[in-house]
Amino acid sequence: MQSFVASRATTRRFKQGTPLLRKGASQSSLMLITAGLVKVSLTSWSGREVILKMCTDRDFVGLGSILEGTVSPADHIAETNATVLQVPNSTLRMILDEAPFNAALHQGMFDAYRQAIETIEVIALYSLRARLARLLLSLFLDDAKLMLFYPTYFTQERLAQLANATRPKVNGHLQVFKEAGAIRIEAGQIKITSPETLGRFSSPD
Repeated sequence: MQSFVASRATTRRFKQGTPLLRKGASQSSLMLITAGLVKVSLTSWSGREVILKMCTDRDFVGLGSILEGTVSPADHIAETNATVLQVPNSTLRMILDEAPFNAALHQGMFDAYRQAIETIEVIALYSLRARLARLLLSLFLDDAKLMLFYPTYFTQERLAQLANATRPKVNGHLQVFKEAGAIRIEAGQIKITSPETLGRFSSPD
Protein backbone atom coordinates (compact mmCIF):
# COMPACT_ATOMS: atom_id res chain seq x y z
CA MET A 1 0.00 0.00 0.00
CA GLN A 2 2.79 2.45 0.88
CA SER A 3 4.42 1.96 -2.52
CA PHE A 4 1.01 2.39 -4.18
CA VAL A 5 0.47 5.72 -2.45
CA ALA A 6 4.05 6.86 -2.94
CA SER A 7 3.87 6.14 -6.67
CA ARG A 8 0.84 8.40 -6.97
CA ALA A 9 1.91 11.14 -4.58
CA THR A 10 3.36 14.40 -5.84
CA THR A 11 6.09 16.27 -4.02
CA ARG A 12 5.26 19.96 -3.71
CA ARG A 13 7.29 22.77 -2.24
CA PHE A 14 5.81 25.95 -0.80
CA LYS A 15 7.79 29.10 -0.12
CA GLN A 16 7.43 30.87 3.22
CA GLY A 17 4.15 32.78 3.34
CA THR A 18 2.50 30.71 0.60
CA PRO A 19 -0.89 29.10 1.35
CA LEU A 20 -1.15 25.33 1.13
CA LEU A 21 -4.90 25.56 1.58
CA ARG A 22 -7.17 28.56 2.01
CA LYS A 23 -10.28 28.72 4.15
CA GLY A 24 -13.26 27.84 2.00
CA ALA A 25 -11.15 26.18 -0.70
CA SER A 26 -12.06 22.71 -1.91
CA GLN A 27 -10.05 19.95 -0.25
CA SER A 28 -9.10 17.93 -3.32
CA SER A 29 -6.05 16.18 -1.92
CA LEU A 30 -4.43 14.99 1.29
CA MET A 31 -1.04 16.48 2.11
CA LEU A 32 1.61 15.05 4.40
CA ILE A 33 4.21 17.57 5.58
CA THR A 34 7.73 16.19 5.19
CA ALA A 35 9.67 19.38 5.99
CA GLY A 36 8.87 22.85 7.26
CA LEU A 37 6.39 24.58 9.52
CA VAL A 38 2.74 25.28 8.63
CA LYS A 39 0.28 27.36 10.64
CA VAL A 40 -3.46 26.75 10.74
CA SER A 41 -5.21 30.06 11.35
CA LEU A 42 -8.34 32.17 11.10
CA THR A 43 -8.38 35.88 10.28
CA SER A 44 -11.17 38.33 11.09
CA TRP A 45 -12.48 40.97 8.69
CA SER A 46 -10.44 43.52 10.64
CA GLY A 47 -7.25 41.54 10.06
CA ARG A 48 -6.84 40.00 13.50
CA GLU A 49 -5.31 36.55 13.22
CA VAL A 50 -5.73 33.62 15.60
CA ILE A 51 -3.39 30.66 15.19
CA LEU A 52 -5.24 27.42 15.88
CA LYS A 53 -2.39 24.98 15.45
CA MET A 54 1.17 24.60 14.23
CA CYS A 55 1.95 21.64 11.98
CA THR A 56 5.31 20.17 11.04
CA ASP A 57 6.94 16.95 9.84
CA ARG A 58 4.51 13.98 9.59
CA ASP A 59 1.42 16.10 10.17
CA PHE A 60 -1.49 15.94 7.72
CA VAL A 61 -3.17 18.83 5.92
CA GLY A 62 -6.57 18.39 4.29
CA LEU A 63 -7.97 15.41 6.16
CA GLY A 64 -11.43 16.37 4.94
CA SER A 65 -10.37 15.56 1.37
CA ILE A 66 -11.45 11.97 1.98
CA LEU A 67 -15.04 13.21 1.64
CA GLU A 68 -16.23 14.75 -1.59
CA GLY A 69 -17.39 18.35 -1.60
CA THR A 70 -15.66 19.43 1.63
CA VAL A 71 -13.96 22.79 2.03
CA SER A 72 -11.16 23.84 4.33
CA PRO A 73 -12.37 25.38 7.63
CA ALA A 74 -9.17 27.40 8.07
CA ASP A 75 -6.11 28.80 6.31
CA HIS A 76 -2.98 26.64 6.13
CA ILE A 77 0.07 28.83 5.49
CA ALA A 78 3.74 27.88 5.15
CA GLU A 79 5.54 29.71 7.96
CA THR A 80 8.88 28.44 6.65
CA ASN A 81 9.72 26.88 3.31
CA ALA A 82 7.73 23.64 3.38
CA THR A 83 7.68 20.37 1.46
CA VAL A 84 4.67 18.06 1.30
CA LEU A 85 3.60 14.81 -0.29
CA GLN A 86 0.27 15.43 -1.99
CA VAL A 87 -2.12 12.53 -2.67
CA PRO A 88 -5.24 13.25 -4.79
CA ASN A 89 -8.56 12.07 -3.40
CA SER A 90 -8.99 9.78 -6.42
CA THR A 91 -6.08 7.77 -5.02
CA LEU A 92 -7.45 7.99 -1.49
CA ARG A 93 -10.74 6.47 -2.54
CA MET A 94 -8.90 3.54 -4.14
CA ILE A 95 -7.23 2.60 -0.83
CA LEU A 96 -10.03 3.36 1.62
CA ASP A 97 -10.62 -0.32 2.24
CA GLU A 98 -6.97 -1.03 3.04
CA ALA A 99 -6.85 -1.74 6.78
CA PRO A 100 -3.54 0.02 7.63
CA PHE A 101 -4.50 3.18 5.73
CA ASN A 102 -8.00 3.13 7.17
CA ALA A 103 -6.66 2.84 10.71
CA ALA A 104 -4.17 5.67 10.18
CA LEU A 105 -6.85 7.87 8.64
CA HIS A 106 -9.29 7.29 11.49
CA GLN A 107 -6.54 8.01 14.03
CA GLY A 108 -5.65 11.25 12.24
CA MET A 109 -9.28 12.37 12.13
CA PHE A 110 -9.81 11.45 15.78
CA ASP A 111 -6.70 13.41 16.80
CA ALA A 112 -7.96 16.45 14.85
CA TYR A 113 -11.38 16.16 16.52
CA ARG A 114 -9.84 15.80 19.98
CA GLN A 115 -7.62 18.84 19.43
CA ALA A 116 -10.61 20.89 18.28
CA ILE A 117 -12.58 19.96 21.42
CA GLU A 118 -9.59 20.76 23.64
CA THR A 119 -9.22 24.16 21.95
CA ILE A 120 -12.88 25.00 22.53
CA GLU A 121 -12.67 23.85 26.15
CA VAL A 122 -9.60 25.94 26.88
CA ILE A 123 -11.01 29.09 25.24
CA ALA A 124 -14.35 28.72 27.03
CA LEU A 125 -13.25 27.63 30.50
CA TYR A 126 -9.68 28.79 31.09
CA SER A 127 -8.31 32.21 31.94
CA LEU A 128 -5.64 33.73 29.73
CA ARG A 129 -2.94 32.88 32.28
CA ALA A 130 -4.02 29.24 32.36
CA ARG A 131 -4.28 29.13 28.54
CA LEU A 132 -0.78 30.52 28.20
CA ALA A 133 0.67 28.07 30.73
CA ARG A 134 -0.97 25.14 28.93
CA LEU A 135 0.28 26.44 25.59
CA LEU A 136 3.86 26.68 26.81
CA LEU A 137 3.75 23.23 28.35
CA SER A 138 2.35 21.82 25.11
CA LEU A 139 4.93 23.50 22.89
CA PHE A 140 7.92 22.68 25.04
CA LEU A 141 6.92 19.20 26.19
CA ASP A 142 4.15 17.55 24.14
CA ASP A 143 5.18 19.12 20.81
CA ALA A 144 8.89 19.23 21.56
CA LYS A 145 9.79 18.65 17.90
CA LEU A 146 8.49 22.12 17.10
CA MET A 147 10.87 23.75 19.54
CA LEU A 148 13.72 21.44 18.53
CA PHE A 149 13.60 22.38 14.86
CA TYR A 150 12.24 25.94 15.14
CA PRO A 151 13.58 27.34 18.42
CA THR A 152 13.48 30.99 17.32
CA TYR A 153 10.01 30.90 15.77
CA PHE A 154 7.88 31.11 18.91
CA THR A 155 8.30 34.75 19.79
CA GLN A 156 6.11 36.54 22.31
CA GLU A 157 4.07 37.93 19.41
CA ARG A 158 3.32 34.44 18.08
CA LEU A 159 2.51 33.17 21.56
CA ALA A 160 -0.06 35.98 21.75
CA GLN A 161 -1.59 34.80 18.47
CA LEU A 162 -1.67 31.20 19.67
CA ALA A 163 -3.22 32.23 23.00
CA ASN A 164 -5.78 34.50 21.29
CA ALA A 165 -4.63 37.54 23.26
CA THR A 166 -2.74 40.81 22.89
CA ARG A 167 1.01 40.87 23.29
CA PRO A 168 0.99 43.26 26.31
CA LYS A 169 -1.33 40.92 28.22
CA VAL A 170 0.76 37.88 27.31
CA ASN A 171 3.95 39.69 28.36
CA GLY A 172 2.39 40.46 31.74
CA HIS A 173 1.61 36.81 32.41
CA LEU A 174 5.06 35.73 31.18
CA GLN A 175 6.58 38.02 33.80
CA VAL A 176 4.46 36.31 36.47
CA PHE A 177 5.77 32.91 35.28
CA LYS A 178 9.32 34.28 35.28
CA GLU A 179 9.05 35.67 38.81
CA ALA A 180 7.69 32.33 40.00
CA GLY A 181 10.76 30.56 38.58
CA ALA A 182 8.76 28.65 35.95
CA ILE A 183 10.46 30.18 32.92
CA ARG A 184 13.31 32.41 31.88
CA ILE A 185 13.41 34.77 28.92
CA GLU A 186 16.65 35.16 26.99
CA ALA A 187 16.96 37.32 23.87
CA GLY A 188 13.21 37.04 23.29
CA GLN A 189 13.21 33.25 23.59
CA ILE A 190 11.35 31.48 26.38
CA LYS A 191 12.86 28.54 28.25
CA ILE A 192 10.93 26.45 30.75
CA THR A 193 12.93 26.01 33.94
CA SER A 194 10.26 24.33 36.08
CA PRO A 195 7.41 22.47 34.35
CA GLU A 196 5.94 21.66 37.77
CA THR A 197 5.69 25.34 38.70
CA LEU A 198 4.27 26.25 35.32
CA GLY A 199 1.76 23.42 35.63
CA ARG A 200 0.30 25.04 38.74
CA PHE A 201 -0.80 27.98 36.56
CA SER A 202 -2.48 25.73 33.97
CA SER A 203 -5.65 24.72 35.84
CA PRO A 204 -9.03 26.29 35.01
CA ASP A 205 -10.30 29.01 37.33
